[in-house]
Amino acid sequence: MKHLKKSLISKYVDNMIKDQKTNDAIKKHLDECVECRQVYDSYIKIDNFVKNFNVDIKDDLYLEFLNRKINHSKTKISTFRFSLSFALLLSLIFLLSFSLTLFTGRKNILKVENYTQNNVIDKSFSNFLSDGYSDIISTVDWTEK
Repeated sequence: MKHLKKSLISKYVDNMIKDQKTNDAIKKHLDECVECRQVYDSYIKIDNFVKNFNVDIKDDLYLEFLNRKINHSKTKISTFRFSLSFALLLSLIFLLSFSLTLFTGRKNILKVENYTQNNVIDKSFSNFLSDGYSDIISTVDWTEK
């Protein structure tokens, strides 16, 4: 069974449908369809609530709702933009500090390597001279030919 549109049920509750045949068809459908009847009953409850408590309904209530929705969306967007900017800033700071750490670490590694190479060469040369190899070095002809 095809259900009635909720907007049509709402108009029926508010007596806004002028055609008697349409009113009769809606009434007949509401008698047969449980789901549409539940929607109709909920609209009747809302209508009674408004009438019993003298709730002032503005004609531009829907426009006010839309304005609030738009303003809320703008707030969400600006909050999202702020969060995104903050995340990008933190990422940039992290990358910068990480790069500096690598750069200074690389400098220190190069210093250690240079120190180690020089120290090893100096020690090996001094060991070479101290281990009785000085006789061999003295016999080598260092002049270019």
